[in-house]
Amino acid sequence: MPYFDETSVSKWSITMAYNNYKKENPEKDRRQLLQMINDDLRRLEKSQNARKGAKAYSWRRDWPKIIRKIPELTSTCSSSSTPLDKTASSVHVNADNIVLRDNPVLTIGGSNVITTSSSSDFNSIPPTTNAVPSSSADPSTDDLSLFDQSFVIQDSTGRKRNIDSILEINDDSFDTHKRRRYVLNYMVNVDRCWEPSTYWTVQNLNITQKFQEFRNQSILLADAKHNISDNRLLSLSNIFSITPSQSTSCLHRVPASYHKSIMKLIKRKQGWAPLPFPARTWCCMVDELIGRRDKLPVKKLYALIRKFGDASAAAFGDGESDENENENEDDDNDNDNNKNNHNHTINENNKPDDDSDDDDDDDDDEKVDDLLLTTNILDNLVGAFQNWIDNCVFESAFIQQHLSPFMIPVFQRLSITLRLGETHVNNDPTSLLADYVGTYQTTSGDKFDVLSCEVKPFGKKSSSQVQSDFTKLGKELKQMVDKLLDYGIESPVVVGVLMEGYSMKTYSMRLIEDGCYIFYEHGSLTVLQSPQDVHGAPIIIEHLIQLGNILQDTLQNIDTRSLSTDTPNNAPVYWKRQSAGTPLRTNEER
Repeated sequence: MPYFDETSVSKWSITMAYNNYKKENPEKDRRQLLQMINDDLRRLEKSQNARKGAKAYSWRRDWPKIIRKIPELTSTCSSSSTPLDKTASSVHVNADNIVLRDNPVLTIGGSNVITTSSSSDFNSIPPTTNAVPSSSADPSTDDLSLFDQSFVIQDSTGRKRNIDSILEINDDSFDTHKRRRYVLNYMVNVDRCWEPSTYWTVQNLNITQKFQEFRNQSILLADAKHNISDNRLLSLSNIFSITPSQSTSCLHRVPASYHKSIMKLIKRKQGWAPLPFPARTWCCMVDELIGRRDKLPVKKLYALIRKFGDASAAAFGDGESDENENENEDDDNDNDNNKNNHNHTINENNKPDDDSDDDDDDDDDEKVDDLLLTTNILDNLVGAFQNWIDNCVFESAFIQQHLSPFMIPVFQRLSITLRLGETHVNNDPTSLLADYVGTYQTTSGDKFDVLSCEVKPFGKKSSSQVQSDFTKLGKELKQMVDKLLDYGIESPVVVGVLMEGYSMKTYSMRLIEDGCYIFYEHGSLTVLQSPQDVHGAPIIIEHLIQLGNILQDTLQNIDTRSLSTDTPNNAPVYWKRQSAGTPLRTNEER
């Protein structure tokens, strides 16, 4: 690749490069020359030259646009045919109609055929649109390899045309923050060399290797002074984001089999426990009482919630007592609908759960516990509704209004205390500041943070910050995992909540292999925007209960470790990796 070695990056030109390669290889046709250029760019991309590597990556990423700058030469279908007239061609390519089959033939609409060809000679094209060459290899779908092939298109009139590429690469918006004005230095406290001692393999797929490739590319982009995405910024700390949609995860440029294998191993609904039907009914009853009045009926709401509490207490005392159930039902004299709903409420505890294999008594206890929890949350919500602020922009008030009524009752059941306000994770002055932190204290007095929340009120966004709330949450959870590893917990899992306005997402973090911190998205939902949205409370409760269930094993391991003074530390501490520092803004403008 003499042209790219001898020419500075600022003077690179695809036309000059093409002419240079053409001069040195006059026997090569256009497709072969472009293939040589692409191969040289690929090798240069993996070189140690940061600037040229980043430029090569940029060219290969936008390869279809780059090669359009090269003047096309007149080509022929055979020695007796006339040159192709592009302006007269009636070929129309609709990307929505392109179907990629198991052979190198692409069908466009109903009559056009696109097939891969090893040369620009059109005599190799099958004479009919139904013919499929059996000797051609399947086209690769890995990353940029689709651009290494040329394609031949034949329309219904018989005209044939050689085009270099019609397939677009994955959207590059995952790798840029286009609104940032200044260059950021992302390589603060970044360990450039990650050589894992063990590799995470799932279904014969080396996941660690793909993570390494993603992280190395992030370092390359950072060195080249590119703006990088939140996923890439987290990868500098060995944190790899996995979301239900592959396109928004750190695996968006690899075959889908890698993403699917992880989703099968770590279930998105891990720890999911649906609320009992009576709890949903109670939320709807509160919603109905609020919705039919202009003012908040505070006294009637509290009276209704007291009846819910009485019903839960009766079920807790004797879940199979029909007499107590009927007495609680008779006490509800508001209207006939409330009577029917209460009857349904208590009798629900006697129904078998067809989807569960647990013991019936344990299942009943869990249902009653969830009924008591729902009653407590509804009581908190009525208190919040009395001082409700629409579109609240103050962070502390926003948390108290939208998050605390749910979080406090759910995690108090697990003996987790919550700290509101910007507080250091693990009480370490050098750690990040979180908006809401959950702490678990052992019987010996040791405290461990196992829950973190990052909140942005309605109308405020964190995307313009040097580190978004998403990035901060990932780093905070990693710090919690590292401390638990140091304490001797072998497979710690911590959880987090990200709120941006009325959008809420739930996450878990675990160190699954050497240097592989998995930042996993479990749920995405909408929080209450007004008191009239109380019917949506059950889904919020269920997502938070799921986080609590995910924490159960870790909390149990913490208790076991705290009581065993002679237990050796079998936790894989050597798997830990250092976290990258906060990016620094430079004075260099883009």
